[in-house]
Amino acid sequence: MEEFQRRNDSIPQCIKGKYDIPLACIIRENEVPVPNQAYQSEHHHLIEVTPLMGIEFEEDNGHVFDLLKSWTINGPAWTWMRAYNSIQDGRRAWLASVNHFEGDAQQDRVKDQAYAAIAATKYYSEKKHFTFEMYVTICQDGYADLELYGEVISEEKRVQDLLSNIKKNSPAANAAKGTILATPTLQNSFTNAVAHLAMTLQLGQLM
Repeated sequence: MEEFQRRNDSIPQCIKGKYDIPLACIIRENEVPVPNQAYQSEHHHLIEVTPLMGIEFEEDNGHVFDLLKSWTINGPAWTWMRAYNSIQDGRRAWLASVNHFEGDAQQDRVKDQAYAAIAATKYYSEKKHFTFEMYVTICQDGYADLELYGEVISEEKRVQDLLSNIKKNSPAANAAKGTILATPTLQNSFTNAVAHLAMTLQLGQLM
């Protein structure tokens, strides 16, 4: 979601309501507190166990709506929140936007886009407008999006994708790929494989 960070981070945890309760409690994930939980601080305890009802909740809920509105009114998220404008319901406005931007359909779209970006990105040679670092960053961003929604790609598969999309056909490039495939510490580690290739690039062996 463009206008604010995901989940409780959207309401900074340092912001407190009228009754000294962190406003982040209004947009917590669980409506009813999970029993027998350990919390890292009293602050986090308040966020997770404060009842989402009563006069205190109503006042803080309205405050949260005002904050969300001020952050989203000129963006796409406001489309999903505006239905709660008349009742100033921050929690329901937040849940409506989360359901749209992070629901199953949206998650599937993000994953499809990530797979497509990884598959479509090719590295041919070092160019000013498209460097090896840019190539790797696109791959990393794609895997991060996939992992965010529970689609974990193994290190070995990441390395395979990394190598297969390097299209520079030269003895040096082919030798670097061969070294990675023959070395377990490189073959099974995306980070190590990238470091090996980056060093090769630095030495000019893939140019």
